[in-house]
Amino acid sequence: MAVALLLVAIFLAGCGTEDREAHGRRVAEGYLQAVKANDLDGAITYFAPGYLETRNPQVLKQDIQIITARLGDLRSYRLTAARSRTGFVPPETGAFVSLQYEVHYARHAAEERFTIQKPFGRGEYKIVGHSIVSEGFARE
Repeated sequence: MAVALLLVAIFLAGCGTEDREAHGRRVAEGYLQAVKANDLDGAITYFAPGYLETRNPQVLKQDIQIITARLGDLRSYRLTAARSRTGFVPPETGAFVSLQYEVHYARHAAEERFTIQKPFGRGEYKIVGHSIVSEGFARE
C-alpha cells in the first residue's frame, strides 16, 4: 500500500508541469492585465483567500496604487523564468508555480515574482505570493 501511494505521489509530481505553468501564467498575466487596465477590484480576484486573510483587500488595492504612482502605468511584461513543484507536506500541499516577469511601467522597469498555488482536489490556481523589485521605488 505504501509503495502504491509513493508511486502515485511520484506520478502526480512529475506530470502536467507545462499545464501547471500555463495555468499559473493565466493567473499572473490576468493580474498584470487588470493592473494595466487600472481594474483594482479585478486585480485582487487573482489572489488566494488565505493571502487576502492576512493582507486586507483594501490595503492590497492601496499598494497597487502606490506601485503605479511611483513606477507609472503598466505598459508591458515578459516572462523570464518559470518553474513548478508539488507540495505534499501541509500546509503547503498542491501544485505550485513560480513565475518571474520583467515588467515595464511608464517610468521604471521592475522584476515581479509570483507564487501561484492550486490545492489538491479543490480550488483553483491563485496567487499566494507576490513581490516586486524596482530601482524606481528608491528614486520616486
